Amino acid sequence: MIPLVWILLIWLAGVTIFLILSLLTITLALRFGVSGLHTFFFCAIFIAVSALVIGSVGLFALNVDWSQTIAFGMTPAASDTFLFP
Repeated sequence: MIPLVWILLIWLAGVTIFLILSLLTITLALRFGVSGLHTFFFCAIFIAVSALVIGSVGLFALNVDWSQTIAFGMTPAASDTFLFP
């Protein structure tokens, strides 16, 4: 049985890695990219979409009951199956 909190921690680690790599990418694009309004515009779109997705997933995560567990490899009892009533 795996607690759902572990999945949250793995997700937070993934988001942290994503934010570090995004910061690096945006920094390199603004410093060494083609200088112009388009560069700033596309970086702003990237930041806005990333913030929207991370924020919406964060709001969803607030509504999850993190005290639940996940069991792998366990078969349900015969009375719990829907295929064979």
